[in-house]
Amino acid sequence: MLAPTAGRVRVGGAEVTRASVSARRLAGLRWVPEDRERRGLLPDLTVAENVCLGDPRLAAGGAGFHRGDAEALARNVIERFDVRPREVSARMGDLSGGNQQKVLLGRELLTPPVALVVSQPTRGVDLGASARIREALREARDAGAAVLLISSELDELRALSDRVVVLRGGAVAARG
Repeated sequence: MLAPTAGRVRVGGAEVTRASVSARRLAGLRWVPEDRERRGLLPDLTVAENVCLGDPRLAAGGAGFHRGDAEALARNVIERFDVRPREVSARMGDLSGGNQQKVLLGRELLTPPVALVVSQPTRGVDLGASARIREALREARDAGAAVLLISSELDELRALSDRVVVLRGGAVAARG
């Protein structure tokens, strides 16, 4: 998420090194941040409103915005990820950490990504939510998405990764 000092970032053939968030999303890049509460979700908004943040047309709230569209997307995420409570009008800050994480990941997977960057996806979530999150990451991979998993959990890396690269100080320290 930092501006690169060298090199280029391409997603699905599209140059996105200095592109806007909207342009990166249109290219198929999705991001699940480590700190869902400060960088991924808005706790005072509803589940439906948070899901809308993943769709620039709906997030802008301008022409073409329909609350019914937002609620339909939210119902899709709630069903697919077994979010509790099962209400699109629930305030995001009232959900457990695991349910918040499922909403965030569900929002990023509503449209199949070309590349998904996910940082510490199961930190602070219960075993049930963790299992569903891991399953969703495998499904995204199996559907053809490149999944870059950033995790300090060795078991998680072993369970989800085809390759592991250890970085230290911005340089490759080990490969496995």
